Amino acid sequence: MLPQRIQPAALRLWCRCLNLMFPPVCPFCDAQVAQNGRLCEVCRSALPKQPDHYCLRCGQRAYGGPDGCLRCLNKAHAPNRFVVGYLYQSPLREQIHRFKYRDTPELSKQLGALGWTRMASQLRSIPLDIVVPLPLHNTKLIQRRFNQSALLAGCWAKNLKIPMVTNGLQRFKMTQSQASLTARQRRDNVRGAFRADSKQVSQRRILLVDDVMTTGATALAAVQALKRAGACSVTIACLALAIPDRADDAVQGGKHHAKH
Repeated sequence: MLPQRIQPAALRLWCRCLNLMFPPVCPFCDAQVAQNGRLCEVCRSALPKQPDHYCLRCGQRAYGGPDGCLRCLNKAHAPNRFVVGYLYQSPLREQIHRFKYRDTPELSKQLGALGWTRMASQLRSIPLDIVVPLPLHNTKLIQRRFNQSALLAGCWAKNLKIPMVTNGLQRFKMTQSQASLTARQRRDNVRGAFRADSKQVSQRRILLVDDVMTTGATALAAVQALKRAGACSVTIACLALAIPDRADDAVQGGKHHAKH
């Protein structure tokens, strides 16, 4: 065994040798970069912007002020706050798809860091007790091998220095894919899909983490379950916000006014 004073030098030399043999590359495009895990300048400069027009409570592009859109004001179990990092656009969109559907859980480190960079100041300003990832049904979890929201939630919980509770919310109803459904069909599809454990969420200020939100039907159903179980407040944080392409997916409420 090497003496302790020699170990750091030997480790640095070993790392340099590895970098020569296997130079670090951008996790998005494989271009060579100075340090592992960093994006190249081309990919970093191409990242989509942070959305600037949405309801501050539910994240939908609907008319509303600081207290939320009409849908939030009329709902007893509406979310208390919504925070998002990016628009769901290229090149981030392709990397999230790769992360979720091509068995690449290691991308969670880069994606989690990108989300935290955009949302850190907002999340730190919100009183929070625990982080809860949006759960997958057990069947889907077995198929995918990991819950992408839980991997992101773990990163953000660590940065916030609060615990992550993975079993405080369960998805016990197997639902069909939301991708091809209208907004109304999505709400019907996930109605009653979640069950929260009151022992773990009651009187807690919760950060609910999702990777991508479109109509918000799934996240809002989860918020409803958490609040019915006694949660004090629920803030939704998601990496990216997708803008519905179809008029049928747009939230009713008129002009896009609630500016973030």
